[in-house]
Order: sequence, then structure tokens, then C-alpha cells
Amino acid sequence: MAISPEAKFPRIQMLRSVFDQLQIRYQKQHQKITWSARQDDILISLDQLWDRYVQDLEDVRRWLMEDTKNKIDRHKVIALTQYDILEIQPLAFADGGISADETYRLNVNYAYLFGLQFLIRCNEIYYPAPFFPDAFLHPLIHTEGGQAFQQEHHKLLMLHSEQPIALFWCAQLWFLLEQWGLEHMEKVSRFPPQG
Repeated sequence: MAISPEAKFPRIQMLRSVFDQLQIRYQKQHQKITWSARQDDILISLDQLWDRYVQDLEDVRRWLMEDTKNKIDRHKVIALTQYDILEIQPLAFADGGISADETYRLNVNYAYLFGLQFLIRCNEIYYPAPFFPDAFLHPLIHTEGGQAFQQEHHKLLMLHSEQPIALFWCAQLWFLLEQWGLEHMEKVSRFPPQG
């Protein structure tokens, strides 16, 4: 099953938006991030991330889906995108002199933030009842369980030295996080203040 060309622009737009958010976060720490260069000194582009995703998608369909004609679900989209980000390592520190582990951690942060933003956006569009991102994110940010999830997910993504991330396992973590956040959101009678 081919991916429609209409899917490319929103995904690339989201990857760009997440880069912009991450750039602001790192600027507050007096670090500038940029797109990394390939071996031929050409900067990595969002189109390359998309092309890699499309290339790897058939493997995901073949190995992780029973019915390969169906659309890939949002949790697997996130896991595959994270995998591709960690394989390509599209981000770097502009100043140089930063360790390889810190540069890898930068890309882990990019992959994680993409997953979170993608999950929220999908729920804003497809969730049948009103979806409140602040209420959804509240337990992730303000509870021990949510903070533990973030720490453990970052540990999973940092396993670069030994093996690539297990896509199905990673997709299941996003599924569980989504269910946990939705359940919490439904229980909250008063939403946290926005802004």
C-alpha cells in the first residue's frame, strides 16, 4: 500500500515544528542546534527523513502488521519515525565540540518530542469527544508515573550502541501512554489552566 503524497507535507511540517520547539529550548541553554551534514557535507533535510520513513514502512507492514493493506496506526508511525531519526541523526550542535553521546541525546529528544506532538495532533483530529492537550499532558508532566515514563522512554531510545530500538515495543509504549493520558483526561473534572 503506497503512502499518499498528501501525507508528506503535514508530517514534514510537524517535524519542522518540533525542530523549532527544540531549538528554542536549547537556545535557553545557550546552545544552538542545526541540521547535521552527511558525509558529503550536504545538510540532512526533512525530505530525507520522509524518504527513509517510506523506505522502512514496507518492513513494518511485513513484520508488524497482520493486514498489510490497512493504514499503519499512529503508534507505529511514531515508533518508525523515531527509529529513522535515531538512524539518520539529523540534528547536531552548531558550535561543535559536543560529545557524540550529547549529540545522540539531542536526537533522542527530537524523536521523543515528535512522538508526543504527533500523538496529541492525532487525538485532536480523530478523538470523538473534545480533546484537551493540557489535560492529556498533565499526568505525563506532573506525576511520578509520567516522569518515570519519560525517563524510561529516553533510556530505550538511548540504546544506540548495542541495537536499534524495537519498533513494536516502542509502539506499544506510545499506545499505553495514550490510553493512560486519555483515561486521566476523562477523570479530570477541572482542566489545568491553559497558557
